[in-house]
Amino acid sequence: MPAAACLVFMMKYLSETFPDDPVLCNIDGGVLAKDEEFATTTATFLSYFGLIDNLTPQKAAEWVRHCDSYPKDAETPPKRYWVFNPIDSTQEFRTAKQYCCTLALMEDNEPVLSLVGCPVLAFDHASRS
Repeated sequence: MPAAACLVFMMKYLSETFPDDPVLCNIDGGVLAKDEEFATTTATFLSYFGLIDNLTPQKAAEWVRHCDSYPKDAETPPKRYWVFNPIDSTQEFRTAKQYCCTLALMEDNEPVLSLVGCPVLAFDHASRS
């Protein structure tokens, strides 16, 4: 479920902020549309924790479809696109160990920005004491 919530949250952001940019993702964009109960659970989770207010399962499913916007049959990649993986290291995630969420912006098929989120990683730094 955290992977679906992460997917909805990021696809909402990308589709609203960069509506013309396609997204390459290894997740089926129809995953929430195919399972209404799962879509409802995901929408409830995001609303409950205040991440997306009053989210409906239908709107969550609509945003997730954006992860299928990369033209997979194109001979050349788009000039600009995003690559997103909501859960990398799936086996570690299943056993409650470290995992990460990754996002990269590609321009002319070269990475120009990348982000890695590690939700389970402890952050210990001298400045925090």
